[in-house]
Amino acid sequence: AVRNPPMQSLPTDLDIYKVKHTIIPHDGYVLLRADHSQAEIRLACHYGRELNMAAIIRSGKNQHQIVSDDLGLPYPVAKRLNFSVIYGIGAETLGINLGIREAQALKYLNKYHEAYPGFRRLYNGAQELARKNKYIVMWSGRRRHYNQGEYKTPIHKASSNLIQGGVAELMRCAQTRLDTNFHNHDVHQIAQVHDDAIMEVPIDTVEELAPAIRDTMEVRDFFMLPMTIDIKWGHNMADEIGSL
Repeated sequence: AVRNPPMQSLPTDLDIYKVKHTIIPHDGYVLLRADHSQAEIRLACHYGRELNMAAIIRSGKNQHQIVSDDLGLPYPVAKRLNFSVIYGIGAETLGINLGIREAQALKYLNKYHEAYPGFRRLYNGAQELARKNKYIVMWSGRRRHYNQGEYKTPIHKASSNLIQGGVAELMRCAQTRLDTNFHNHDVHQIAQVHDDAIMEVPIDTVEELAPAIRDTMEVRDFFMLPMTIDIKWGHNMADEIGSL
């Protein structure tokens, strides 16, 4: 096992032991990595009906830079807010993460929530439903229960569970479709790393199969924003000889 950070979070340029280079496919194959692009924030926009951030994502521009420019925030602050607000980060934790006073962090949060109110609506609404019903419902219909059984999930994590559980459901459904559509094409799913599906694909047919794999995994019409897929392939986990 690779920890602190885990392998999926280890930047290639900091991988001094070349751990990712040791993960290789069988002879005649490449490793293809299919990644759900911005799945968490896209799903949060859907659940919270966050129209302003959805418009930024649709534009295809750098969302961190747009938030920075529109709200007059330093770029690192905008980036941290984009990654953290959907999980309900508070002023104290944000201040610690950014190395600033809690009062300043609260000002940043309030400005962000004024511009993108859907994320607070999601956070509060998910908690309210979890408290009232003792469960929340994923987009797929699967339920996440609270205050039941031996392991009790805190209700304040309801929005995080909704997003992360929703991404897990995306992957579960995508992998089922992959298995159905490609079991006769010598494509082998070998691992899942969060919202990445990793598979062995014959090197001679990867350029032909990659677009079909992407189309099989993507969900374009069900959510507010399309759940798009980025695809890369190479001779090991760190290598890239092709992409879509």
